[in-house]
Amino acid sequence: MASGQHQAVDILFFWWQVGPERWFSTNAAFDRQVADQFMAMYHHAAAGGLDHWEATPHGALALLILLDQFPRNMFRDTPRAFATDSKALALSGQTLARRDHLAYPTTARQFFFLPFEHAEDMEAQTIAVDCFRKYGDEQGYFYALLHMDVIRRFGRFPHRNKILGRKSTAAEEAFLQEGGLLT
Repeated sequence: MASGQHQAVDILFFWWQVGPERWFSTNAAFDRQVADQFMAMYHHAAAGGLDHWEATPHGALALLILLDQFPRNMFRDTPRAFATDSKALALSGQTLARRDHLAYPTTARQFFFLPFEHAEDMEAQTIAVDCFRKYGDEQGYFYALLHMDVIRRFGRFPHRNKILGRKSTAAEEAFLQEGGLLT
């Protein structure tokens, strides 16, 4: 097994070991742990240095987690949290076309779909909802519908406005004051 394959397995092992209770929660200590362990690898991947991982389902899944999930921890509440979203989205499209997600259980499959859910684009949201409906679980499908509704209503995620230096509309401000969807 080449060292790149070892690194991909390391990412997957780490991610499954920490589990869902850490994946979608805010925890500064966990964010630091992700940054400490994976920052250099993330920068290498962002620059295209790990694109060869796309060739295998486990490599592609590790790369999706590295490009789509880890930045949300390492760069929480900064524009850099979304810097590799487009790269992750393109990879996600390739993996869906190859049907890589079918090699994994439902819990893992969601990471093939989340780049679509994170996109501020209605077509991507439609793909996310369809994937979660067909291949995900009820909770994932529910959240995909919520994300799609926000994009349908606003064309973007209002929670990102402050982070990205965008001016919120009155409707977005009201949405955020009511609790809004955090993404």
